[in-house]
Amino acid sequence: MEKVSIICAFRNEINTLNECLTSLVNQDYKNKELIVIDDGSNDGSEKVAQSFAKRFKFVKYYRIKHIKNYGCVRPRLHGIKHSTGEILFIVDADAKYAKNYLSLCTKHLNKKNAGVVGKIRVWNPDNFISKYRDALYRLRYDDIENIKKEIKDNKIAAWVIFKKVYDEVGGYRIKESYSEDIDLAKRIMNSGYNIIYEPKALWWHRWKDEFILSIKNSYKIGYLKGNNPNDFNIKMLYFLAFPLIIILSLINKIFIIALFLHLIPLLVKSLILFYKTYKKGYENSFYSLYFFIISYLHNISMVIGFIFRLINRNRIK
Repeated sequence: MEKVSIICAFRNEINTLNECLTSLVNQDYKNKELIVIDDGSNDGSEKVAQSFAKRFKFVKYYRIKHIKNYGCVRPRLHGIKHSTGEILFIVDADAKYAKNYLSLCTKHLNKKNAGVVGKIRVWNPDNFISKYRDALYRLRYDDIENIKKEIKDNKIAAWVIFKKVYDEVGGYRIKESYSEDIDLAKRIMNSGYNIIYEPKALWWHRWKDEFILSIKNSYKIGYLKGNNPNDFNIKMLYFLAFPLIIILSLINKIFIIALFLHLIPLLVKSLILFYKTYKKGYENSFYSLYFFIISYLHNISMVIGFIFRLINRNRIK
């Protein structure tokens, strides 16, 4: 049985870290080590991590100084540096994993299959944003053929990875401070390896879906993505146009037509998503109707963050 190095980087995750680490130490896969990287936490979560390191010999705790605008790339790299396993399992500190997650994923690894990803669920959906996300993620990840296509199109990351393949393709790149997982998966696929979807391997992620926190998080994501100006795309341009059209419509009423036309695609998609989720019988299918509202809130915030990061980059230069 090959050794698995579980890499858990965190910063101020007091609300989720205990359940996260509990799910990891309880994995039924025996040959493992858990490397916990504390990215300068100050909310008490550092004490939670330290307590696990004291209780379990296979848990190693490291604390590093936090540096802004690097997301989780830097602490993950620090954790991987200390790893001794043949397999890497990269986890989020605001997530928890089914007891058999590792066992189900690692069985797929071989000479051609270098990475595996399990089925994601929303951890405790309790407001309109998280319930909306729950409906959409169920629809997305329950469709196995769709997920296979997304993997092929480099839209989904792998979390369980052969360490030798990770090293072969160059590992995480520090400039990819938000999309580092997708970037890594893309290079793995481009090197001729497969990434496998294991729908029985369940994990639950807890997003910061309170209204204000959600907008702030989207802004932060955009700001981090701004480290790589090449990430600017047509989708960002589409949402950037919306506030500009609103301003123009206040100046000239003819732009109200443009505003209406801008809304139509997302309104139509909202209805389609509602129909699909309702047909599947998902508990939170009604919340898929919020798609167009949440899309504007998240994407406009992200684009603003992206632009501000570009401005700051230019100032530094």
